[in-house]
Amino acid sequence: MLTFTCSSCNAELTIDDHLAGHRVDCTFCKMVIRAPGELKDVSNAILLDIPRCPKCSARRDETKESCGFCGHTFSDRPLWTRFPRTRKNTVLYNPAAARRRIVLGGLLAVVIVVAALLRFFKVDEVPDPSRLPPVERCLRHMILLHFAMEEYAAAKSGPPHGVGSEFWSTILQRDGRTGMLQCPAGCGRKRPSHFRGPAKPIHELQITGVLATTYPDDHEGGINVLLKNGTVLFVPATNEYYRKALAESRE
Repeated sequence: MLTFTCSSCNAELTIDDHLAGHRVDCTFCKMVIRAPGELKDVSNAILLDIPRCPKCSARRDETKESCGFCGHTFSDRPLWTRFPRTRKNTVLYNPAAARRRIVLGGLLAVVIVVAALLRFFKVDEVPDPSRLPPVERCLRHMILLHFAMEEYAAAKSGPPHGVGSEFWSTILQRDGRTGMLQCPAGCGRKRPSHFRGPAKPIHELQITGVLATTYPDDHEGGINVLLKNGTVLFVPATNEYYRKALAESRE
């Protein structure tokens, strides 16, 4: 192995013995220098067919118009300009068209994102109350009765002390809403009120005490029940709570 110092950057280089006397590239500064020693066989000389800067002999990037080391401007054209300009290799750039493509691409991305969000977070449509089963419509109406009781209690410093259907008549007569005494499903018979009230004053009821029930013959298979805490439920006639709910309410 032959070791010597680069005459350009003073870096220490090591090459094979058979390269003595040849022109070699410095691995540090990329300059072409001659290795020390005598060129033994000229016929075996290494021909360096590498584009180089005519000023500093550094390797030349054929895509550039000037040397990256010394800044020398090349007289011949860069490699990429040597090909004939044909319709195939000529790129026409239109800034306005490029902007339109960017805007359209952004709008398309927004549409895709919104469609994905609607698909995964789809909000269920609110059903038409008139299309609900009679039992479900009656249960929703009993929730409104509980709201009316709370409004009455807020206005009168407490709910009425009556029992039975009179309890609900007192509440709804205050605002002239006596029509709420009728079941919206039309299941009740010709009674002044389709809802039974509590069997004892409300202040004596527990939090799960019965505030209202429908009549046993209004809904097939059971009764609707409204509790003091606002819970509504359908109780089948075969359930043991059925008789208890009727016992805790009265006409």
